[in-house]
Amino acid sequence: MLIVETDSTRGETYNSKLRSMGLAVRSSYFQDGDDITDLIEKHNPEVILLRHGHSEVGLKDLNSYTATLDNEVPIVLLRKSDETLPIEEMMAHGADDVVVGDNYEHLKQVVRREHHIASMNKRLNSLERLYKESEERNASLLDSSRDAIAYVHEGMHVYANRSYLEQFGYESFDDLEGLPIMDMVVDEKQNDLKNFLRTLDTEDHAVHYNTDIVLADGSVMDSDFEFSSASIDDEPCTQIIIRKQESNANAKELEAQLSKMARIDPNTGLLNRNVFVEELENVLASIGDSGQEYAYFHISIDNFDKYTEELGVVGSDKIIQGVASGIKETLGDSAVACRYDGQIFSHLISLKDRASDIKQRAEALLKAVKNLTLEAGDKEWNELSLSIGVSLIDDPSLRSTEVINRGSKAVKTAAEAGGNRYEVYRPKEGEMTEKQMEKAWREKIDHAIKENRFYLAYQPMVKLDGGELERYEVLLRMRDEHGTDVSPGEFLSAAESTGQAKDIDRWVITNAFKDLVEQFKKGHKTILLIKLSDTSLKDKELFPWIKDRVRASGLPKNCLIFEVKEESVQENLTQARAFAAGMEAIGCGFAIDDFGLSSNPQKVLNDIPAQFIKFHAELTKDLFNNQDNQNKLTELSNAAHEKGRQTIIQHVEDPTTLSVIWTIGSDFIQGHFISPPLDGMTFDFASSM
Repeated sequence: MLIVETDSTRGETYNSKLRSMGLAVRSSYFQDGDDITDLIEKHNPEVILLRHGHSEVGLKDLNSYTATLDNEVPIVLLRKSDETLPIEEMMAHGADDVVVGDNYEHLKQVVRREHHIASMNKRLNSLERLYKESEERNASLLDSSRDAIAYVHEGMHVYANRSYLEQFGYESFDDLEGLPIMDMVVDEKQNDLKNFLRTLDTEDHAVHYNTDIVLADGSVMDSDFEFSSASIDDEPCTQIIIRKQESNANAKELEAQLSKMARIDPNTGLLNRNVFVEELENVLASIGDSGQEYAYFHISIDNFDKYTEELGVVGSDKIIQGVASGIKETLGDSAVACRYDGQIFSHLISLKDRASDIKQRAEALLKAVKNLTLEAGDKEWNELSLSIGVSLIDDPSLRSTEVINRGSKAVKTAAEAGGNRYEVYRPKEGEMTEKQMEKAWREKIDHAIKENRFYLAYQPMVKLDGGELERYEVLLRMRDEHGTDVSPGEFLSAAESTGQAKDIDRWVITNAFKDLVEQFKKGHKTILLIKLSDTSLKDKELFPWIKDRVRASGLPKNCLIFEVKEESVQENLTQARAFAAGMEAIGCGFAIDDFGLSSNPQKVLNDIPAQFIKFHAELTKDLFNNQDNQNKLTELSNAAHEKGRQTIIQHVEDPTTLSVIWTIGSDFIQGHFISPPLDGMTFDFASSM
């Protein structure tokens, strides 16, 4: 927000009043003598507040400048209550709204509205950009299709792909553009086509029609057309497709092509990720017997964000394709190489002379890409480079994920050193493989259970509009043999790998039930959220086990909520849906934890009957300054509320974050600003807000 006001004290009053009313505003100030254009360009405000008649810059000046900007910036005029100029005249001169006197409530609503409009405009611009990129992709697919495809508007050809031109013998679309489809049909069948087109209704399905077509050289060909509704440049038109027919003689060739396609990444021509991982698994299975050493190369295009930002998805794909071609040309067709993910490639080589083989292969790849000149986005790119991370495969106890992770770590080191280089991952002295680490953790966790070194902590969750119920999330903690707390991220992740998570979850549930029964005996109306692991969600015996304990506990309904991470829910939709329904049937609730970072969170909202949605902590980081996260949380919160779900925002660490959450409209908050995890359920909810 830019405040145009000569009196800095009054300007700060507007700012502090809006903040105290729950709006998370960030303000900059214009005073006489400043350059208004520099201020607007530097701060990029979403709203300008102009105090009428109190600055050398007037409404006309602001309108003249903001009219030249890419994004519209609304101007809110602040006028005295005794001014005589009618409000409608002020708005006619360019004010988007007028606030009279010290009506801060009106100002709050106006600023909130304009902020919402600005957020929607940003989203619209983003969607328009994605739509344009999608259109470009579709055009590229049409141009490269083996089927003959054309678009006809009011009987005239307005588009034809290369296959269509070749099929009818035309050199370029210039020879076909504007040619009526009727003129391509033999004379004696034109009336039949006219009658067919008059009655054509393609809204619901494609319609087939057979006729004789006159080719460019005057010869005649029998053609089977498929007509369907379409649009081009937002104008309705008819799409014509002539499917390419495969003869029986080509069946084996087609089958071979399909088999090849199942192994190949269509965008680069390299192996796809699944096939490559299978090859890597085969190598790992063989090295114990053969003694042969291998090296895994994790290859990343340097500064790829720069290409994505400037070229968009379609243009950056061309960069990936060009680099892939350089890699293929360097390695040869028989090499084991794939597009692993995005701008990441993977490669396997067998080693004879470890240091020499790795050096030669890495330097060949770096040189090949450095010498490339690629065209994308009407521009030549010739300063490409790679960062390469190398992971040695010399231990039969290694796993494929471990090999890839080591390569990824080495790539990061190479990139941080400036890129255009390779780094070999070197395990630290005493560093264990994943199998060795799992064995060590299994022993640690077993000892912790036997020696009673697990304990529960309770972090309160506060309802923003108050309420008499007390709510806590149950958190598991573990002490090592010296009495020092172990990071939950370490031992919980290890328990998933070792298969101990299911038993740990049952320990948590059993002990949380005991504590909750005692809480109710003391007269506290308390609700607990209990986390479940991915392993427990898949455990068919867990639901009946919980059901028996809920009945035996004598606890009232709706005081227990079981939560599962969104990632686990998406990977186990059927089990999650059944578990959530089962919980509801026995008077318990279901919550989706760490929600909002997946590619399709709306699908989870639609498919799973969860009562609570807890947003991922990443969405709360630096929330006061992160407009994207604010927009994302608002969007997700609105979607959840439309489905009747209650929302929880976690990781609330400071008052500025809380001030933003008020405007988002979440139901509950949780975080260290409210309270850290406690040894017992002792939080004073009455004085929390």
